[in-house]
Amino acid sequence: MTKKREEKKYLNVYKNGVFVGKIEEQTKIIANLVASVSPIDKLTLVNAFDEIVLTTIGYFLDSVPDKIWLQELSTFLVPMQMGEDDLFPVIYKKI
Repeated sequence: MTKKREEKKYLNVYKNGVFVGKIEEQTKIIANLVASVSPIDKLTLVNAFDEIVLTTIGYFLDSVPDKIWLQELSTFLVPMQMGEDDLFPVIYKKI
């Protein structure tokens, strides 16, 4: 029996309109990225279909079209922003 290898999904990350790399499409990783961004930077995360997943102004969410996923994201993001959960280094996929 062969196991089907699950492919990871990635999001394109733009900081201040400039492409900086790809990150895994996992809610905790995305929350960590948002919480660790500088207050003067703007992030835009885009999926493989070129649809906006979220935008930020500094480390605050600006637009998240999927309101159901926003609730899940908030459970990770708020503790990170409040210093109750540790941040970890953001790892970008090599392209």
